[in-house]
Amino acid sequence: MLRTQERESLFRWVAPLCLIEFSFYRSKSRPDIQLNSVAEAKNHLIDAQKGQASAEYLLRLGFEPEKNLSISYNNDNFIQMLAFDRVELIVLSSTYFTSLIATNSPYADKIEPVFSINYLTRNFYLASRFNTSTDLINRLDKAYDELAPQFYGNCK
Repeated sequence: MLRTQERESLFRWVAPLCLIEFSFYRSKSRPDIQLNSVAEAKNHLIDAQKGQASAEYLLRLGFEPEKNLSISYNNDNFIQMLAFDRVELIVLSSTYFTSLIATNSPYADKIEPVFSINYLTRNFYLASRFNTSTDLINRLDKAYDELAPQFYGNCK
């Protein structure tokens, strides 16, 4: 889970897993869409995934549902929204984009990053609810300590 200020008090943050970078992506068929700031993105219809830090961030910045923000309920839906020109931009992690390429998604070669969202570039964490048992948290901590050197920083 992406650790954000808004989520800080909602979860027990067990361990950092890797750094995640987010960008606005456009259809390769739309080279006319250029961004130099997040503020400029308000001039475009953007799709973000419900419940994700990216959607929360855009809403906090004043993006408005049905005006310049569309909310999708799953990854496939919002990738398709962009691929079929129903929206002009989507917010996507570089990790997810890499997975589209690795799985030969029919959409991977149709989209490209256009502007990095620095605020959303942060660590992805293993998180739990506060009522998770201390025993389970201790076991997760121990497993993390053993495995972290093998995977930290690699969210592929």
